[in-house]
Amino acid sequence: MDWTRAIATVAILLVAAGTLVEGGVIEVELPKHPRLLFSRKGIAELKERINRYDWAKAQWEALKRRADTALSEPINLPPRGGNWWHYYACPKHGASLRTGKRIGEWQWEHICPVDNEVIQSDPTKPERDY
Repeated sequence: MDWTRAIATVAILLVAAGTLVEGGVIEVELPKHPRLLFSRKGIAELKERINRYDWAKAQWEALKRRADTALSEPINLPPRGGNWWHYYACPKHGASLRTGKRIGEWQWEHICPVDNEVIQSDPTKPERDY
């Protein structure tokens, strides 16, 4: 879908969902807080669909397996915060680096796409702390 069509689609959906008021602002009627993805009625309808349709039950079971797997895995946080993404560039060519293979705990190779040079991170220099 091209950008023009995407923007037009969003505009049509916004107009359909709300009311155009003075100044061209769209006023949308939203449900009262809390605005949750599912209401009690929605959950009941979802459960009913899962019980009624084999494809829905299969999708639910697959989703549940993936979620259970993700929840059982440990969360490993990096040893320090992130850096300014503009620094993730080759110091010689200025090209955006590619992340290479992992070489240690929270350490990866960083590869220049221009000459394939492997660049090492240096946590003592912000501009090289990838």
